Amino acid sequence: MKKQWKRYFRDGEISPRAVTHLLGRLFYDTGYHTEYFFISFARGIRHIIHGFAGVFIWIFGLLGGLLKSFFGTILEDVLAPWKQIAQGMRNLRTMMRQEREAGSQDVAQKGWNYFKRGVRAYRDLIWNALAYLLPLGASAILVFTVHTVLSYTFALSVEYNGQIVGFIDNETVYEDAQNLVQQRLQSDADRSQWEGEATFTLSVVSDEALSDQAELANRIIATSSEKFVEATGVMVNGTLVGVTQESEAVNEALEQAQAPYEKPGQSDWSVRFRHNVEVIPGLYFTNTLISAQELVDRLVGNAPFTLSDGSTVTMNCLEVQQIQRITYQEEIPYETVTSQSADLSWGDEVIQQAGVAGQTVTADVVYDMNGVELQKVILSQEVVSEPVTEIILYGTLNQYNGTVGEPGDGNFIWPVPGYSGISRGMGYGHRGLDITGAYGRKRSRYF
Repeated sequence: MKKQWKRYFRDGEISPRAVTHLLGRLFYDTGYHTEYFFISFARGIRHIIHGFAGVFIWIFGLLGGLLKSFFGTILEDVLAPWKQIAQGMRNLRTMMRQEREAGSQDVAQKGWNYFKRGVRAYRDLIWNALAYLLPLGASAILVFTVHTVLSYTFALSVEYNGQIVGFIDNETVYEDAQNLVQQRLQSDADRSQWEGEATFTLSVVSDEALSDQAELANRIIATSSEKFVEATGVMVNGTLVGVTQESEAVNEALEQAQAPYEKPGQSDWSVRFRHNVEVIPGLYFTNTLISAQELVDRLVGNAPFTLSDGSTVTMNCLEVQQIQRITYQEEIPYETVTSQSADLSWGDEVIQQAGVAGQTVTADVVYDMNGVELQKVILSQEVVSEPVTEIILYGTLNQYNGTVGEPGDGNFIWPVPGYSGISRGMGYGHRGLDITGAYGRKRSRYF
């Protein structure tokens, strides 16, 4: 090595070649040792990871073995009594088969005696087997009980005036029923008389046992007094207009109010009242009954009736609305794109791709009694063709040598007022007129 370096150091001088060689050697050694360090470091990390992995695998294997042994012992203990019982039954069948082959006449009696001796000898074994069955049976009973309880419907039992009048989902149903009861009363004195207190108890019932507000109102009335009858009440917008026992006359009056506007055989045409008119049969107090004619007079606006807030109004509750169900095609807005085309003359337009978009709309058109349209209610919209962009080509070709530009139109004007001289006329290769002018004026050319 010393001989090798001597050729770079002569007479104590350091040559450029020696410096270059030293730097190269330095860089090589640095790179080599750096690479070796990182490779050794990576190998050490890998060995550590493998070591930890081996430890974890050993721990999990040990735990798995312990758990397998533990549960295997439990399973063996659980199955042991049943295995012994099964072995005893096999021995019983073998004994009886041998007795039959030997020609014994009392095989059944011997088998029964053998079975009884086995039961006495292994009665502890039977109790052990039952000891394992009892927890399983208790778990099955628990699962069945929880499933059954969860399938029940929890409701409020309503007790009114000491009697259970029904089962409801929540107290709101009772409040609505109380309002119905109050509406069926005739005077304020009657209302104060029937303001009772109800108590609620949580109960478990079937869905069929639940009552709505109308049923609950009937039962409250039935348990409150003997002064009630089966009748028909008419409610308009939630207000009881009147009660009568002549339900046929009331229904006939409602039908006659709609009859002139109906179109039999036309399935797309229907008629309804503008107000929410409900005919509700049920139990009503006898002092609220009126005649059918008086009830009809109130409905058509010939007699006043009292609202729930105590005010008196006179209004025609049987105003009719006509509804026609229609189906029509409607265009959906689509995008329009204009593209320039040098193949078309300037100003020409050609539709390259027509825009398409449409949908089928089903709607109810509501008319008043005079046939004036009141509103249109959209019921459904079904797209029959998705929007397609419309493409329009706009011509940009000038008819003069294909020059792109817009041709002039309208009237010609003289571009340089006060000058009329033309220095050069239009000819081959020259498509314009040169107009002369005084010095300082721009020379104009008109195309």
